[in-house]
Amino acid sequence: MKSYIKSIVIFNKNGDKRIVPLKQGVNIITGESKTGKSALVEIIDYCLCSTQCTIPKGKITDFSYLFTLIMVIGEQTYIIARYNWELGGKMFFSKENTSFDTENLDLQYFDDKTTLPYQDVKNKIESALGMFVTNTTDNNDGKCKASLRNMVSYMFQHQNLIASKFALFYRFSDFYKRKEVINQFPVFAGMVNQEYYSSLIELNSLKANLVNNM
Repeated sequence: MKSYIKSIVIFNKNGDKRIVPLKQGVNIITGESKTGKSALVEIIDYCLCSTQCTIPKGKITDFSYLFTLIMVIGEQTYIIARYNWELGGKMFFSKENTSFDTENLDLQYFDDKTTLPYQDVKNKIESALGMFVTNTTDNNDGKCKASLRNMVSYMFQHQNLIASKFALFYRFSDFYKRKEVINQFPVFAGMVNQEYYSSLIELNSLKANLVNNM
């Protein structure tokens, strides 16, 4: 499903906000060194349900009370927000129509919204993205669900490595984690669904029976 990040909004406790507007397609962010450009990726990662906060400590974390990610997925706008890590990291998730004006988003918007654990929000984002593949293995030994967290690793590639055909998924030092992300790549790219993996399991089972009966 087509999706893109429409904007990143950071609120402080008084309701003041900082907005980074983005558009569908290529966005180029420039600025002086140590002005927070690299932190944007970490903010996105944090709002996409990371189990830890890797946003560099400094002016951004000192200012922040609530980090907000505005995502367009298909024909809907999704508001994904997360409290500062020191405040517990609880999250919000809500759906609006495509005409929702993110410029008018304020802290009061969340007053009547229910906070959620990050795992619940992760499931909601996966559902919005159409990630319904529950088993990406090619056998019946055990299920491996396509995960938003694995997809995030696929989404973010270092600028120096974009041109390298050997660079995809370079961030993983854990062999099994890297293998898992690579195996789930066809799901993230929208190339396959659960029917593909179910057929693959059946095919491998038939092959095994054929070998055993020879």
